[in-house]
Amino acid sequence: LNPGARLIAISAPQAQVPMEYQAAACSAKAGIEMLVRTLALEWGGLEGARVNALSPGLVAGTYGSEIFLRHASEAAMVGAQPVPRLATLEEVADVAVFLASPLGDYITGHVLAVDGGLSLTSATGLAFRK
Repeated sequence: LNPGARLIAISAPQAQVPMEYQAAACSAKAGIEMLVRTLALEWGGLEGARVNALSPGLVAGTYGSEIFLRHASEAAMVGAQPVPRLATLEEVADVAVFLASPLGDYITGHVLAVDGGLSLTSATGLAFRK
């Protein structure tokens, strides 16, 4: 591990919010979030190493959003969010740049939701109901 290293993992709202037909994603992303916290503890004393994660909601132009949008309209998917729209790739990237920069030097072991407030609402609208 290099001094000053930054590890930024990618999680998802499924780590915190159970969703039907998302068992694999829910369990995998919950594991990633615990790994981030554990590595932050283990690597915290290693000359400025920081470990964090981003948890984006639906991001325009990604495979994940395409899958969800096959089952419901965009308006139905994001309508309950405080910011009722999809994120852009640039918005998620900007948060990663912040965490990787000196501005994020005192942040470690944290999962930043970049989800328009999805994690504040019920995610039942994201379920794949038939």
